[in-house]
Amino acid sequence: MDKERDTFGKIEQLGELAVIRIRERLLRIQRALLNNSNTSGLKSLKIYTAIWQQCVVELEHDTKIRLNA
Repeated sequence: MDKERDTFGKIEQLGELAVIRIRERLLRIQRALLNNSNTSGLKSLKIYTAIWQQCVVELEHDTKIRLNA
């Protein structure tokens, strides 16, 4: 999956998990099918950041994972 850096909103649907870009450097992964969504055949998700950049991944129940490059 290679999405534009300036893309916000739903990025991908992985089975019952929706991957949503909330804002710059913040992704949310939640268990729910989004309206008008197609389930992709992807089995994994890779998150890349630029050198010296950070990304936060939010999971259910306010769990946050901070990725450092």
